[in-house]
Amino acid sequence: MLLTEPKKVLIVAPGSRGDVGPYHGMGVRLQEAGHRVVFASYGHYREMIESTGLEFHEIAGDARADQDAELFRHWQDADTGAKKAVDGLRAAQEVAREFHEQGMEMVAAAEQDVDVMIPSLLAIVGFMVAESLEIPSIEAFVGPTEPTGAFPPPVLGIGRSLGRFGNRALYTLIDKVAKRTGKDPLAQLRADLGLPPAEKPDPAKKRDVYYGYSPELLPKPKDWPDGAKVVGYWWPAATGGWAPPAELVDFLAAGPPPVFISFGSMTGEGRGEQLSGIVTEALRKAGVRGIVQAGWAGLDVSGDDVLTVRGEVNHGWLMPRTSAVVHHCGVGTAGAVLRAGVPHVPVPMIADQPFWASRLVKLGLSPAVVPFAKLTADRLGDAIKAAVANPAYRQRAETVAARVAEEDGAGHIVEAVNQIR
Repeated sequence: MLLTEPKKVLIVAPGSRGDVGPYHGMGVRLQEAGHRVVFASYGHYREMIESTGLEFHEIAGDARADQDAELFRHWQDADTGAKKAVDGLRAAQEVAREFHEQGMEMVAAAEQDVDVMIPSLLAIVGFMVAESLEIPSIEAFVGPTEPTGAFPPPVLGIGRSLGRFGNRALYTLIDKVAKRTGKDPLAQLRADLGLPPAEKPDPAKKRDVYYGYSPELLPKPKDWPDGAKVVGYWWPAATGGWAPPAELVDFLAAGPPPVFISFGSMTGEGRGEQLSGIVTEALRKAGVRGIVQAGWAGLDVSGDDVLTVRGEVNHGWLMPRTSAVVHHCGVGTAGAVLRAGVPHVPVPMIADQPFWASRLVKLGLSPAVVPFAKLTADRLGDAIKAAVANPAYRQRAETVAARVAEEDGAGHIVEAVNQIR
């Protein structure tokens, strides 16, 4: 039941499918609660968004082109935290140059009688647009942004704590670098939007921030403010029209639960043959059956005990039917595996993925992290074998899945929108 009159909500979420999915699910929940939802993202998501009844507003960009960019490849292949941090900052500079165009596109969408905006972290300038149009906005992010002494900034991909002082020092450093990187483009955008120069945030006016991941994966730190809320995942919406192919159903029925391997959109073109060889040998070494999602890299693995699936795969349907999942450890995919209640074999590549991977190991949900930059058939095969052979990982995964099932992350966002006057 709505507490107020229905509102027109603009959600802005560019990026990969993993970036978009949680906000799409959030939008569908808002629509089910009686609100009108406009979803702004890249054009190739139009069909997916409109199939669930949401309105769509296109903004410039192409997730696949982003993943295949040379800078992105360097970031993936960096084999040390320092190299990844440097390449991550270079990527941030490239993004900063696009702030102005992105902001102007959001203005076009927001001027259409929007009552509230919800920009993702990849659309951070949306908060500036909302300010210029005097539209309320809600801070809702899929990963932690609040400084803390409990863990280092996830975006740096550091898998261990540097102590309370060291962790907080890194947040301060990132804040300074981010302000320096985006200073000129953001200042120009503020001026073009008719806004005064940005002021230093007033801690007394700190707003609520909603984080869409499970406290089972990462509890709220004790040094976070009361307004920072870890609410649970915003599960991607069911788009309908998908049915498991007959060959997939037959393969599952023909033997014990297989391992599912999916790198999603995290590996661009030109790597399919190399990765296919690694996966083939890893499955043989582990002595398990496998289902491999071709993904953007075009993996193609064949054999009596392996099936390659192309196109869309409903993770919510498939993952619970597997013995373990090998994945790149984006926070959304990690959440889907948590929900399925099966062991993880994380192969992190960039940004916050190594951070989440380390959490899975610490929680007893995975035997080891296998960094993508150091991926070999032996390392992957050993990790798969350990995840499947040791029942403790499955038991722990099932326990966590039961707790995650009780969370309602999107419900918190619906309530936040309802309370806006």
